[in-house]
Amino acid sequence: MFLFLISILLLTACKVTVEEQLPVEGKEEAIVDEKEKTTPSDEKEVTAPPKENEEEYRLKIKGESPKLSKKAWDSMQQWREDMYHFTAEHETVYLNGPNKKMVALTFDDGPDDVVTPQIVDILNDFGVKGSFFFIGSEIEKNREIVQKTDASGHLVLNHSYHHNEMTKLTEEEMAKEIETTDKAIEAIIGKKPSILRTPYGDTDERVVKVASEAGHTIVLWSIDTLDWSHNDANKTVKNVVENVRNGDIILMHSASIHGENSKALPILIEELKVSGFELVDLATLLNIDAYKLE
Repeated sequence: MFLFLISILLLTACKVTVEEQLPVEGKEEAIVDEKEKTTPSDEKEVTAPPKENEEEYRLKIKGESPKLSKKAWDSMQQWREDMYHFTAEHETVYLNGPNKKMVALTFDDGPDDVVTPQIVDILNDFGVKGSFFFIGSEIEKNREIVQKTDASGHLVLNHSYHHNEMTKLTEEEMAKEIETTDKAIEAIIGKKPSILRTPYGDTDERVVKVASEAGHTIVLWSIDTLDWSHNDANKTVKNVVENVRNGDIILMHSASIHGENSKALPILIEELKVSGFELVDLATLLNIDAYKLE
């Protein structure tokens, strides 16, 4: 009996000594482990609620040119910053697409009878869909090119009729620029576009209002190749390859004065594909309608 009591006292002392030596962190982990062991197996797991107000995926506009004067560059940088904030406040104005491994190639200022068909052929050869913003006044002059662009599965979209700065027009003049171009496109391909790119990216509250009333989403860009400035295929490719991100909308041009783009485009497409990017049109990238549903 005496030996039994001595054994009990020794075991109790050892337990107290071990617990006193266990660090605080160890005690907490031990408590958690013990709770996990005693939790009923049918108890539902508690998960944290989803985060609220997660920041929208928005990209700053990239691209530069050694040919721009300091004044022109500073002005462009200010416009880029203004548009970055402006698009955050307007759901119908886009700079970029979602955070997915895809980008869109877009071409302004066509159609013409030299560069535009060359670009269409290159895209077709690579199995890539492009998005073309055509000027209304040039469409009637190049009906076959417009037809070919559409028949090849590329998007034919609105870039105004006269390529004027929209913010300097009255609302009536803006509406006419959009409507006449829509009709010129419809007369050739049988569809009215619902995506507008304002000339020079010139956009404000009034432009958004008029465009929305005409059933148009405004799509700008997040990478400017500045091909119009340097007219150099290597610089065009560099502006894209060194800046490309998920969801980028890439701005190029397809008018006759942009002949270097026929050299740049095949290299650019290959580089983007090697980097794992899927090249899609704007309707796919942004998940919006390219044409009006009537």
